[in-house]
Amino acid sequence: MSKLQKVLTLLLMVALCMGTVSAAGVQEESSTKVGGSVNVYSIMPEKYATKIFEEFTKDTGIKVNFVRLSSGEALARIIAEKANPQVDALWGGPADTYEAGVLEGVFDVYVPSEAAKVPAQFKSAKGYWTGIGVIPLTFLSNAKFLKDKGLNPPTSWNDLLDPAYKNSLQMADARTSGTATERIYSLIKVMGEDEAYAYQKKLHQNIQLYTKGGAGGAMPVATGQAASGVFYIVDALDIQQQGYDLV
Repeated sequence: MSKLQKVLTLLLMVALCMGTVSAAGVQEESSTKVGGSVNVYSIMPEKYATKIFEEFTKDTGIKVNFVRLSSGEALARIIAEKANPQVDALWGGPADTYEAGVLEGVFDVYVPSEAAKVPAQFKSAKGYWTGIGVIPLTFLSNAKFLKDKGLNPPTSWNDLLDPAYKNSLQMADARTSGTATERIYSLIKVMGEDEAYAYQKKLHQNIQLYTKGGAGGAMPVATGQAASGVFYIVDALDIQQQGYDLV
């Protein structure tokens, strides 16, 4: 196993043990600290990635230098740097980002020792990536906006087509954000491809702004600059826990 593979293993195992997999594998692999450093592009938000990487450094002695990027930006960089890689690993983000990277030939095959504990639908069948968690999308709305408009919180995709939301929604841009591509993929799964794209055209009439990153619209919704949006639940909860009146 190469040094990079060992580093990548440890990164994956620290993440898995903090989720649903036993820490035994980490303890066995990291009983001797490796030292050195590893460079990472993190799609996971900085506040969460920082904590995980700190624990990883405690376990292994390896310092993690990372840059936080949206999934689209991270993948674009990795592809552009294919001939001269600048990072050792990609961390976090939706599975479709990794599948796109596999098609571009930018990832190595490696299967962590405890990958068998991860259900098949949450990892690459060929060993190119291993999932670390399942994070659903959710609606997030400004409570004052809903009250002023006499609206109930949205509970379905069609609720967002209400004319009351015209020029009031902020959502991520699918050209740069994995949150956005997951949103569109979810629509396709629920509606079918033709109906999903027809829906997206209707939704566009209510869009105020498409943000570069998945969480970019959360603060505008919180402060009343926007009415509602679709975000990963961790981003929605993060902003709600700051005391804003959101539903």
